[in-house]
Amino acid sequence: MTPKRLMAVMFALVLVLAACGGDDSGDSDSDEDSNQSSQDGTGSDNGGNSDGDGNGASSGGDSSGVDGTGFPQGADEDFPIPVPEGWEIDVYAELAEEGVTLTGGVQVYYPQDEFDEIVAFYDEWYDNVPDPDQWARSETVGTVVYTRVSPLAQISISQDVEERGELRTFLTISAATE
Repeated sequence: MTPKRLMAVMFALVLVLAACGGDDSGDSDSDEDSNQSSQDGTGSDNGGNSDGDGNGASSGGDSSGVDGTGFPQGADEDFPIPVPEGWEIDVYAELAEEGVTLTGGVQVYYPQDEFDEIVAFYDEWYDNVPDPDQWARSETVGTVVYTRVSPLAQISISQDVEERGELRTFLTISAATE
C-alpha cells in the first residue's frame, strides 16, 4: 500500500474511532452495495442538493455507479457537506476495491486548475451554512481549510498535490455524526 493510501486509511480509522461513542441504537447501513460508487468524475449532475444549505451533496461522478447514486465513495444524499462535481480520482472508491471500506468522509482529486473554483464553491457554501458561528475558515499557501467543532467536520482543499505523475487539486472532507 502506498504511503498516501496508508495515510488515507489511518485518517479514516481515526474518524471511525471518533464516531464510535455515539448512537448505540443498532441501526446500520450494512448493505454491501451502498459501499460502491463510480470512480470517474464525468461531472454529470444527479440532482443532489448543492444549494449551500449543508443538507446534501452534489454529484461528482457519473450516475452509473454500482449503487446508482453517482456520489463519491463515503458520501451519499445524506452526507452533510456538499461535494462539487468534476473529480477525477476517488481515493475511497479505489480503497474499497482493495477491500477497505471507509465512511464519514471523502477524498477526491480534481484537475490542478480547478483549485480556485473548488475554493469559491466552498466559500459560497460557507457564507450560507445554517450554523456559521460553528465554522471557521483558515488559509495558508496552497491550502484552504474549513473546520466545525461540533459535530466535528473538516474540509481541506490543497493545491498542487502530486498524484499519478500530475499536479492536482486534492479535496478531503471528514464529518463525524452526532
